[in-house]
Amino acid sequence: MENQIIQEQELILLESANKQPFSDGIFWLKHAWHLTKARFWRWMLISFIMNLCITVVSTALTFSSDSLILTNVAQILSGMLNVLFTGGLLLGMAALAEGDELEVNHLFAAFQHKWQDLLILILCFIPIVLLYILLMGGAFFALLGGGNIMSNDINTNSLIIFIIFFVLSYFFMMMVGFFSIPLVVLHDVKPLTAIKMSFSGSLKNIAPMIALNLGFFVIGFGLAFILGILFSLLSFALNDSLAGITATILTMVPLFIIMALLLPILNAGVIYTAYRNVWTNLPIE
Repeated sequence: MENQIIQEQELILLESANKQPFSDGIFWLKHAWHLTKARFWRWMLISFIMNLCITVVSTALTFSSDSLILTNVAQILSGMLNVLFTGGLLLGMAALAEGDELEVNHLFAAFQHKWQDLLILILCFIPIVLLYILLMGGAFFALLGGGNIMSNDINTNSLIIFIIFFVLSYFFMMMVGFFSIPLVVLHDVKPLTAIKMSFSGSLKNIAPMIALNLGFFVIGFGLAFILGILFSLLSFALNDSLAGITATILTMVPLFIIMALLLPILNAGVIYTAYRNVWTNLPIE
């Protein structure tokens, strides 16, 4: 049905963002999984190639020299690759949603057509990220207030203020970047304009964004709880805590590999679904 609607009507970028209800944030997550499982093993292959490329480049630069500068360059380059690859994943999501076939080449599509604008977008992000790091570092040292972090000297009110500041800062960073990549890649919006539109669209839809983060939190908490139960059961069954730890690690390794492959795809699916519902004339229902 979705493919037929897109074929019958042209997908148009709206001048102002739609406002979606709180529940739409959970729908973004559900539809991201729908897009992921539609071509699950193809997505896993794409994600494996993506993670391999980032790991190889980052590792090669990090271990080629003991220089702190090269280590920082490796981190920046990894971030750049991540943005470019995310652009490719979004193009793959768009192709899949519009009834076309998902190809491995979609991963590298942003390198071919949108790399200049995405690099400008990354350069715009750098001062924002640096400011965020400085503010969080300053807030953390203010929290310590001369007390020892290993002691109980930290003021409770200061801790609450720090947590509130951390949450607000996190949402600000998310709002600035959330819609910017799809706007640049899928609609040729200029980087600075994309950042402004991302912030305004996110601010208008703060309720579903909170719901989305709560959804991810529940999933993460559920996985941690299951792993804890698994560790307890294995330790009890083997009557040996060391054997239980070993068995749990052997069980966790493939799970972590799957999650490392799955999360970038789910993230791209969430961003694509949210962008469609907030910024286009054809929201996904």
